[in-house]
Amino acid sequence: MDSSGESMTTPKHFRPADFGGDVDVIQDSQGKRIYRAVTIEWSRPVRWNKGESAPIPEAAKKQNCLYCLVRDHHLKLVKSQIMYVGITKGIGKRFYNSPKAKRLTEMRGETRLSIGSLHFDNRRKIDGTRANIEAFEHLLIWTLWPKLNERKVYTLPGMGKNPTTPWHVSNTGYRFGGVMPREIAYPWILVKPGRNRSLKVAS
Repeated sequence: MDSSGESMTTPKHFRPADFGGDVDVIQDSQGKRIYRAVTIEWSRPVRWNKGESAPIPEAAKKQNCLYCLVRDHHLKLVKSQIMYVGITKGIGKRFYNSPKAKRLTEMRGETRLSIGSLHFDNRRKIDGTRANIEAFEHLLIWTLWPKLNERKVYTLPGMGKNPTTPWHVSNTGYRFGGVMPREIAYPWILVKPGRNRSLKVAS
């Protein structure tokens, strides 16, 4: 089931490729870790009432972060539906003019806002670039498919002008009712095995 409660298609007869180790131990020929680690810490969603400004306390006005708009329509069987994933350079000014947020807050039911703070495995400034944050946004849209950010739903990191980086993303903090994946490893490979006839048969 996805975040909207609808059934998702599972690739048939595929299995994950064997990369020879877990994500955090895979290294290149120089012994450097291939997958860069990043943690997204999600805040508990705060109710956003119709006609009010975004519920962003002074302490939460972070730079370079992600956010989720969450809906709870009381007539639905599934609660805490993530309806939109976005990125912003400054969360304090992001919602001065946001037609999508305005539309969601005006819908029947409850709309809430959660902020995702980024914590990298090191402190190099390159980690917080717009390209990297967009990569996380695209990965979340894919993993929370299908009704998020219609324009970006078929965009993966590396498909645009910015080259991709292998990422090991961990989501901590608020769990969104178990909908948010705990970890994402990108890229990985799915393979459909053929019949193995390589083994010698004893005569």
